[in-house]
Amino acid sequence: MMTLIYRPIRIVFLFLIIVFSGYTAFSQEAKTKEMISPTGDTVVIKAIKLSQITSHIEQSYNVIKQVKQVLEDNKEFEKFDSIYRKGIKVLEDEKNKIIKNKDEITLLELDNYKKQWLANQERANLWKEKIQKRVKTLNETLYKTDVLKEEWVLTYQQAVESGVPDKVLTSVSDLIIQLKKLKKDIKKEQNKTLAMQNNIAKAMLIIDQTQTELSKIYQTLQSVYLRQDSPPLWKSRDSTVHLQSTKILIRHAMESNKKSVELFIEDNKNIMIAQLVILFLIWGLLFWLYKHLDKLDVSDEASLSREKFDIAKTLFSRHILSALVITIFLSLWLYPPMITSIGKAFQFIYIIIALILLPGFTEKKIKPFLFTILFLFLINLFHVMIPGKTIFTRTLLLVENLVASWVLYKLFQSGKYISKMGNKPWWMFFLYLSPVFFLLILASFIGNLFGYVNISVLLNNAVISALINFIVLILAVMVFSATFSILIRTHFFLKSNLLRNHFKIIETRIHQLIRLIGTWMWAKSLLLDLRIYADISNWFNGLFSISWAVGKTTIELGGIINFFLIIIITYYVTKLIKSILKEEVFPRVRLPRGVPGTITMITGYFIAGYGFFLAIAAMGVDLGKFGLLAGALGVGIGFGLQGIVANFIAGLVLAFERPIQVGDTIEVNNMMGDVIYIGVRASAIRTFDGSEVIIPNSSLITNDVINWTLSDRKKRRDINVGVAYGSDPHQVMEIIKKVANEHPNVLKTPAPWALFDGFGESSLNFRIRIWTTMDTGMTTKSDVTMAIYDALKEAGIEIPFPQHDLHLKSIDPEIQKAAFHKTTSRPRKKTTPKSKNDNDKPIEK
Repeated sequence: MMTLIYRPIRIVFLFLIIVFSGYTAFSQEAKTKEMISPTGDTVVIKAIKLSQITSHIEQSYNVIKQVKQVLEDNKEFEKFDSIYRKGIKVLEDEKNKIIKNKDEITLLELDNYKKQWLANQERANLWKEKIQKRVKTLNETLYKTDVLKEEWVLTYQQAVESGVPDKVLTSVSDLIIQLKKLKKDIKKEQNKTLAMQNNIAKAMLIIDQTQTELSKIYQTLQSVYLRQDSPPLWKSRDSTVHLQSTKILIRHAMESNKKSVELFIEDNKNIMIAQLVILFLIWGLLFWLYKHLDKLDVSDEASLSREKFDIAKTLFSRHILSALVITIFLSLWLYPPMITSIGKAFQFIYIIIALILLPGFTEKKIKPFLFTILFLFLINLFHVMIPGKTIFTRTLLLVENLVASWVLYKLFQSGKYISKMGNKPWWMFFLYLSPVFFLLILASFIGNLFGYVNISVLLNNAVISALINFIVLILAVMVFSATFSILIRTHFFLKSNLLRNHFKIIETRIHQLIRLIGTWMWAKSLLLDLRIYADISNWFNGLFSISWAVGKTTIELGGIINFFLIIIITYYVTKLIKSILKEEVFPRVRLPRGVPGTITMITGYFIAGYGFFLAIAAMGVDLGKFGLLAGALGVGIGFGLQGIVANFIAGLVLAFERPIQVGDTIEVNNMMGDVIYIGVRASAIRTFDGSEVIIPNSSLITNDVINWTLSDRKKRRDINVGVAYGSDPHQVMEIIKKVANEHPNVLKTPAPWALFDGFGESSLNFRIRIWTTMDTGMTTKSDVTMAIYDALKEAGIEIPFPQHDLHLKSIDPEIQKAAFHKTTSRPRKKTTPKSKNDNDKPIEK
């Protein structure tokens, strides 16, 4: 019996022991290991729970797949190796060639070398960034793989100790093997990338050394500008005028320019493709504008003068040429510094386009002038591409001087023709510079005669480039201005509220901006050709670097100028953003009343505040030191500025709570008017007598304010009517209700409501209550009152005036007798007794 009782107990006890043992086996404390992350932090790695091994194996294989993809994305860097092996030798050879021939390098070759090596530097910097990014990616991938490997190693050890099945252990072991192999592959790729990093550093060192050498050569050439570098022309004897020597010089120049052009094209293939796409897009736009030019629906405000319309039509009729003008002009921003050959090619295209376009809307007299410019350009092109100090090139320079002098003379003489192409004062600015250019040409002529060839070539090339760039600028500004003027008159742009409301000012400002950009680019190109742009830029940089020490803070003149520039830019940007929100965004978005004004005000405050802090930072003031200033300011606020702060806070409350909004009719401090402005400190209302009253915002929050138009602009008006006793009150009620309902400004909901107020001393009193808008309330009440009067008069219902009856009970006989004698002793006047109780109005008999 006892055996039968103990047997179930022993079975249950054994079962509990087995369950507890299994639980403890799978709930052992996870193994851990510490590692240092790339950022220097200590990371604790824990073994994966045995119950989650299967799911984590699948996740780990996905990670391995991603890491392998990172390792396979190295085709671009394999390309770098081949480029480097070939390119480093080319760079070294070019550097040695420049150093070897530094005494024979011409100014044109020097410009091309500088632009070429600047492109090399930009390309090297691009590779440097790519390689650094690759190194960072590989470091992160290696750390990620190493952590995953250590995690599975700990998991494997824990699984072995816990007696996990062999199948699971095999899966974990295979995974660890793959992670170790992957780690080796990452380190191998890291070594390759580090070698690339070392190679690019060598290439950049060569580039830096070459650029330094070019700078020295440039400084040497600048120092000899004002020195006599050749004998006077009448004493010069040079055998290079022979045909064979000239051929060698031409062949050398052509090979050098060809190589520069090939390198430029190779380095800018993608930009050229993008430029071609831009050309087709602009061509399509101009073609569309030309087809729709006569169909444009323009308002009176957007009307275009006949002269500007004819210019636009002439330009758009040659839409492919106009598209070329815009696209080539954009090349100045698309490309890095262009070599001289490419720049001259673009100038040649502009001159050909000018020969086709300009005579179409100006007098024919300009055509010989343009042909002369083309001839001058070709002579200068030959002289620039094949430099030298031979008799042949110096004679060619004299010819250039003479032709350029004639061009300047004709330009100044026929300025009236050119001025027809645009804003006359602006074009005349360039024409007035003709005497200055003439003096430069004269100096070039004299310098060449007496052997100052370097400065002579410099001045001659600068003037000719300025003349050609002047033609370029005329075309570019004309095409840009015409395109903009027609484009903003299309249906799409005329849908803009901002454009319609400010059409003339926007068009004027954009045209001014186009001319300003064109003028700046022309002036910059002239200064670059004269080789003084860098000196002027350095002088301004030095001027802006002038500083003053104010305590521990140093303030520079450039910082002060930046401060005011940022403040001005912030002011105009704030106005622009607020105008866009007010006129473009909010009219197209349904928002509760007052919300648009609040958003506009808060946006303006945010932009203004952000701009102010940017201006402070640009001035060189440490914003971290504003903590002390804020503390001092807090003390000042507590004493003297509490009223201003209270008004500021009240302004924010008004902005967010919106109890009063712009356009509301309010009554405050016994004044009534319309709110025209809600500011950060005070608000303004315009009273009905035309005066504007400034009210502090705190008064609008703390005082009692009646807002007549907070929720809506419907207001009730009461009209009191009195009729004579004996009138039918039912008829009167019908008449006044009918009159009120017939008036167009009286709202139908709520409907007019007529009341019989009761019996007055002299009349039956009625009242009609009508609802109308706040804006037309007084005039509507007046109109309805007049209409009621006419209707009652037409119905024969009398409107009485107050009347009183006077009863005399007794009169003293002597007074009666005296009064009788007095009235009979002189002519009687008709008099009417007056009431003392009705402001001397006559008593009705």
